[in-house]
Amino acid sequence: MTTQERPTPTFDGPIESVAVGVPTKDNEDSIRATLESLLEQHRQPDRIIVVDASTDRTPEIVRDVAESTDVEIALLEETTHGRGISAARQQIYEALEEDLLACLDTEKRVEPDWVETHLEFHREHPEFGVLNAGPEVEGEVENPKTYDFFVQANCSIKREVLDLLGGWDRWMNRGEDWDFRIRLWRAGVRSYSTAALAADLVVDESPYVEISKMSARPGCVAFLRKYGRWYASFYPIHVLGDVASAVSIAATALAVLLAPLTLGGSLALGAVPLTAFAVYVYFDYGRAHGVPDARELALRLPRFYLLGYTALRELLYAEDYDWNYGGVERDGR
Repeated sequence: MTTQERPTPTFDGPIESVAVGVPTKDNEDSIRATLESLLEQHRQPDRIIVVDASTDRTPEIVRDVAESTDVEIALLEETTHGRGISAARQQIYEALEEDLLACLDTEKRVEPDWVETHLEFHREHPEFGVLNAGPEVEGEVENPKTYDFFVQANCSIKREVLDLLGGWDRWMNRGEDWDFRIRLWRAGVRSYSTAALAADLVVDESPYVEISKMSARPGCVAFLRKYGRWYASFYPIHVLGDVASAVSIAATALAVLLAPLTLGGSLALGAVPLTAFAVYVYFDYGRAHGVPDARELALRLPRFYLLGYTALRELLYAEDYDWNYGGVERDGR
């Protein structure tokens, strides 16, 4: 059965209670502001679930905030059963008792009507399973490849939807949001987006932090292992981008090694990563936004090489895990 032939599920259960899930790691500079913005809501959340993997003062700050409010703040240490942030998000789901889960990343602060808006939307629109704070689309989002289809850092998901999917895939590491949106779409869950729920950044990310996050992203290998050939046909640009990056890494290394021996051969090899990078920038940025500026190029160059690095890392060291196929049959069929 194809996705188009599948009936769209309806989620008409009561929406009375809401929990906010916040995964955190070493966010001592922002966690207090994030939690305080949730406690200042016109309609406070019934519970805040914090899953922490910090080595700094973050858990101490969470406990300090918890002592100052009547709202329950559950502080859980991140489990070792899983990989990284995906394990933390699945831990939040497994601790959920409420009808609605609102997801908010640390380093963000929301307006006082944020929780109330999420609750009212789901009560008035049972046909939608997910509400996102998307910056581009205002209304229903049908294309799963559109960012606004699932904005994990700022969204709400009905408990019924989470139960249908079995939550997140704890073995996906970074990229768990992309995997989650694939399963949302395959399950026929409808998604809505509005910029009215946008959050403010408490602290700006440095280029180093941005690049560090890129380095932890999974290559296409993880998705090919999980979904098989279906994934290559569903999102070929991911596979082709990783392959081009891996080839560029090899070509760059060979160009450096050959430089003392043959300048012409070295220059010819050097043209491979330059061409591949130009094509990558065009498809990843240029088609939608035009010519990138110097800062954008400076960020995308290491990101381009990291595509191949993460793919090779997964190929050499990862394995077939006990994947979560909730919402979709194995291999995507």
